[in-house]
Amino acid sequence: VVVLTFLYSYCEDICPIVSNYFQQVYQLLGDDIDKVAFVIVSVDPKHDTIENVYKYSDDRGMLHKWSYLVGDEGQLKPVWSSYYIDPTLSQNTEYPDNINVDRTSSGTVDSFRDSISVGYEVIHSAPIYLIDPNGTIRVLFTLPFDPVNLVHDIKLLVE
Repeated sequence: VVVLTFLYSYCEDICPIVSNYFQQVYQLLGDDIDKVAFVIVSVDPKHDTIENVYKYSDDRGMLHKWSYLVGDEGQLKPVWSSYYIDPTLSQNTEYPDNINVDRTSSGTVDSFRDSISVGYEVIHSAPIYLIDPNGTIRVLFTLPFDPVNLVHDIKLLVE
């Protein structure tokens, strides 16, 4: 069973909420956790680097518990399209091509986030797809929802 969503690592809007839900669901699954894959696909290929998503995952206690997929726009765009995701920059945003991250600070993702969060936002939806072992989308969750309901549906699919 796959639980799939779309996020970016320094989002200050819905991404932390969805990440928190993933943490709760992971904990609530108990013995069934080995039958479930948690997958996140980046919606910001220019800034979701391996280093940034590694730190993001580690900060949330989900390192090695979910797969956070990154790539360039050419690689990610077909995935977005397949799941009806269309990330765009907010109208007041100029896409920063060169972001200077202070690697000497205590948290590189925190300093990265601080350096671009003002005036930079990727607008996107963050549906949570529940995909059965045959690859069929069985349920689509959108915010807000109770993580217990997602756990219930996952358990139905793994049994």
